[in-house]
Amino acid sequence: MENKTPVNNAAAAEVASPAEHDAAHQGCCASRRAVLGGAVMGAAALGLAACGPSGPAEIPEATGKPEAVMKVSDLAVGSQASAAAGQTKLVLFRPSEKEVLAFSAVCTHAGCEVTPGSENRFHCPCHESWFKAEDGTVISGPANAPLPRFACEIKGEDILVYI
Repeated sequence: MENKTPVNNAAAAEVASPAEHDAAHQGCCASRRAVLGGAVMGAAALGLAACGPSGPAEIPEATGKPEAVMKVSDLAVGSQASAAAGQTKLVLFRPSEKEVLAFSAVCTHAGCEVTPGSENRFHCPCHESWFKAEDGTVISGPANAPLPRFACEIKGEDILVYI
């Protein structure tokens, strides 16, 4: 005599063979795997983007008290120099007759002091990071963020930096 008792699908799934179970659930699990895989890949991409070099520091507005850090005649066009505005250590670059750029001389990797280098590059001797003098971005090394930039101008015979 046949048993006509209704079968609970959940109970039936529990007694199904592994092959039958996999076949019955392949659609749901594949999409879950796709969602999880996409989430993992997205998180990895964000993580890698955070570790990569970022763009140049924003050009700051000239606010605050300007401080004379050097005479214009002491920084030839195309050259670099170290300077200080109070307790803030700086590296300067003069790309043209009428412009001077000022950046923090604190390396964004481990806080060592960045110095003027060669070929329009600033150098951190602690771990060999190099930064573009034109915009403070990382050229090479373990540093992965640009040097912070300060507003700077030539006024009369002085180079003024706004800290």
